Amino acid sequence: MNIRKCLLIALAILLAMPTVGCTKGFGLEKTVAKAYNATAKVKSCRVKGIYTYPSRTSEMEFVAPDRIHHKTTENDYWHEAVQIGTVLYFRDSNSEIWQATPMPPIYQPQGLRYLDSLVKLKKLSGEAIDGADCFHYTAELDINAVLQKQQAQLQAEMAMLEPKGPSYHDHEYYEQQKKGLEKYYEQRKTSFESLGGTEVTIELWISRQDYLIRQVKEETRVAMPEAKKEKEKWVTTKTLQFYDFNQPIKIEAPQLSDYANFSSDIESTVGGEEPKHQQISYHISITNIGTEQANNVWVFVFSPATNEGLGMIEAEPPSKSRVNLNPGERETYNATWEYDLSKPSKKELSRLLEQTSIWAMWVTPEDEERRQLLFPQPIL
Repeated sequence: MNIRKCLLIALAILLAMPTVGCTKGFGLEKTVAKAYNATAKVKSCRVKGIYTYPSRTSEMEFVAPDRIHHKTTENDYWHEAVQIGTVLYFRDSNSEIWQATPMPPIYQPQGLRYLDSLVKLKKLSGEAIDGADCFHYTAELDINAVLQKQQAQLQAEMAMLEPKGPSYHDHEYYEQQKKGLEKYYEQRKTSFESLGGTEVTIELWISRQDYLIRQVKEETRVAMPEAKKEKEKWVTTKTLQFYDFNQPIKIEAPQLSDYANFSSDIESTVGGEEPKHQQISYHISITNIGTEQANNVWVFVFSPATNEGLGMIEAEPPSKSRVNLNPGERETYNATWEYDLSKPSKKELSRLLEQTSIWAMWVTPEDEERRQLLFPQPIL
């Protein structure tokens, strides 16, 4: 797959991905806000999804702080993904070979989207879900609020992609990613606006005992252009069932294809006299162990351990320009940036560095773009 397209897909997934976040400014009832916080703090859980139009099912596992395993099945087709830190592994039924691509980390269970964009919250009669006595709420989705949040997230993704490395950084690459994400957002915005009479209702079932969200149901009603009556709508639903909270769940990186173009030796250091001006450095040596020349080779570090948050830092070779590597040739790349350690703890920095990934990208003699995960060391 074209690497630019692949990274764009990964970021587009992030923009559409439901996540849990802070409850400040909700204006919702205390029970919902409390449930939001409780579910965000779970160490692990599983989520089963049932969808209509198109009919499909999904199974998701989450392990804190940043591991997700997700599989969706639709008739004879399935898609599976595992994410650990900043690495997304994926495959589908068309090709069962695992691949990897950079992806911003996920810190909470998926499936709780829009809980900070609900209006007209109402309390319904309580029900039991999987044996748990639950509060039962219904609300409507504020689509304008959703669009505003997506716009803010889009701007955050633009900041992440903005070149932070040396002067020879691929600015054309950045511009292409930026235009692609802007186009994706405009398409989503247009689809919302063109629906006009769309209504989305959210139902929540919250355990009375531990305030964990046990079930979320989303019903979308879309006004059909050819409808003879004003009230005729096309209806689709999604039901997510949460269970196995804080149970032992293991998510490991899958085995990638045995193809590798580069071997690598990587060293990292963190140091400096003042906590506010620490230097994070990576020294990355790669050797072309393939059978053909690798052209325009570049290496980058994808890390949340920057002062600006998640960032893509290009590593420099001694020539300070892109290099071509013939079989057997070796090159060393260096990436260094400043980090303010006066506020976060060393434990927090260690966690962020564990989520860091390092990638090599190059162009084959056939003018095809390729990528390879260098760190964490992939299982081949």
